[in-house]
Amino acid sequence: MKTYVITLSRSFLAGHPKAGEPTGFKDKFLRKEKIHTIRCNYELWKARLEEVKRGEAALSIREWTGAPYRSPQAEIRLLTAADGVSVQKLEFLGRWIVDRKQILETTEALEILAGNDGLEYKDWEAWFAKADKTKPFAIIHFTPYKYE
Repeated sequence: MKTYVITLSRSFLAGHPKAGEPTGFKDKFLRKEKIHTIRCNYELWKARLEEVKRGEAALSIREWTGAPYRSPQAEIRLLTAADGVSVQKLEFLGRWIVDRKQILETTEALEILAGNDGLEYKDWEAWFAKADKTKPFAIIHFTPYKYE
């Protein structure tokens, strides 16, 4: 079976106002407070999650043991179709929109999105400040939860 890796950062990355401080992502994931991650390359993740849903692949949720991209990874949990994993498209078209139907324009809606990603909204906004918002993102759900 194929395994696709999603690595959670232990600390905020360089360029973030909280660079070097712990994110707490692992603990938030284990407590089911971080119920998704948002990544670039929606089409790639859509194809991968379809494989997981068909039982042909699994998601290995991991954490860097030290510096990102320069240290080994430790697996936190392996997720399969039985966990209800899925993907939704997140786009910025002047405002954040999920699957071309739910517009996230209120502060409350954006705080929920950021919270489900394991961050406070101001930290989430800073995390994606330099991302290419002209291309769709993938919301990779670790649970059956979806934005409707």
